[in-house]
Amino acid sequence: MRQVSNPVTRLMLVGHEPTWSTLTSLLIGGGELSIATATVVRIDFESAWSEVAYRQGSLVWLLPPKLLLAFLDS
Repeated sequence: MRQVSNPVTRLMLVGHEPTWSTLTSLLIGGGELSIATATVVRIDFESAWSEVAYRQGSLVWLLPPKLLLAFLDS
């Protein structure tokens, strides 16, 4: 993430368990999260990509697979 240039405003990361839950928890500075397979998480940062660090992110939303499927079915 730190190597992404500043004009980029959105970045999508794809992870694998159990490291994805751990990384998400570290980025938002929260307690332990257990993220289900295929969950989509949005985390916002105020700083430039080169300055992103642990506990600086804000969890905006977390969409589990069942909710994503509900959107597709509607």
